[in-house]
Amino acid sequence: MTDLLTIDSIDKSFGAHRVLEQVSLRVPEGEVLALLGPSGSGKTTLLRLLAGFERADGGRIEIAGEDVTSLAPAKRGVGMVFQHYALFPHLDVGKNVAFGLSSLGFCGDQIAARVAEVLALVDLVGFERRAVGELSGGQQQRVAVARALAPRPRLLLLDEPLSNLDPMLRERTRRALRTLVREVGITTVLVTHEQQEAFDLGDRIALLYEGRLQQVGPPDLLYEKPVNRFVATFVGRPNFLRGEWVATEDGEGVRLTRFEGAPVWPGERNGPALDLVGGAELMLRPEALQFVSAGDPLAVAGRVVERAYGGGISHFRVSLPERDGEAVEVEVLDRSSVAAEGDAVFVAPQLQGPRGRIWGTRTGASE
Repeated sequence: MTDLLTIDSIDKSFGAHRVLEQVSLRVPEGEVLALLGPSGSGKTTLLRLLAGFERADGGRIEIAGEDVTSLAPAKRGVGMVFQHYALFPHLDVGKNVAFGLSSLGFCGDQIAARVAEVLALVDLVGFERRAVGELSGGQQQRVAVARALAPRPRLLLLDEPLSNLDPMLRERTRRALRTLVREVGITTVLVTHEQQEAFDLGDRIALLYEGRLQQVGPPDLLYEKPVNRFVATFVGRPNFLRGEWVATEDGEGVRLTRFEGAPVWPGERNGPALDLVGGAELMLRPEALQFVSAGDPLAVAGRVVERAYGGGISHFRVSLPERDGEAVEVEVLDRSSVAAEGDAVFVAPQLQGPRGRIWGTRTGASE
């Protein structure tokens, strides 16, 4: 598949503050890439660099094989939807969508035809004369998308496009946006700080932290095989248990040294840095744990501290025995009826489910 967007070793600083450091990405034609990360991670700055609103201190940006690193925004063939939509309140929907088309060579009937075409794409047929102030938040967002698509851009950039919507409307609009982007087939880069939004909309996710790419891949890769502790924590709800890495006949695991009986829980080494035997940290998702009987050889005794009811399945916060004065808690995802707050329980890993990830604490691989 041909790469539509190439980002090569991009650096960006504002004064003494380094915002992006050696960021490199390739986005194939037709892919939706979600730039995910906490506030201040550099994701919006990277989007503005792609749009041409900022200039990189170093590196190169190519769109469809063309070096656009120094090009003005209007010459890049990029459409952008801003966080606050940037619609003109004194213009109706049609004029908002048509804004700027005449400067690109469109005229008269061509503009009207193009406006009608993109409004049909966003399911707003017949809204040309509607005032933008009469529209709901979701409709305004679709007008902003239509305006971005009107010039037939090579690349669509979305900057937190759903952040101004209430939760119920955000869910509906997210589904509509996902369908729209897939149907149009346009290469898209989406900025968001919400994991669920990135998972729903992105074919792949690029996770940024403090200006550096931490991991790039499809959502299931980041969730099931995070490369470091930050990725594991930011994507999903992890449990971390310290112990000692050991090799076993059927694989590898962590001996949970804080618990009586020291069971060895199975895991998967997180890279060659763990060749040294020693201290380790095991990361397990809540659904990788389960409640078991006292006789299970991998069981660790605990007590349910809290249950967050979720219908048939609930999240249980379980306190495990203290060791060296330190409290240990894990989160377990299991059937709601299996336990209640205050119950004594036994916890073990799901051997048929996702294996835990092991990081070597001596080597710094877990940082």
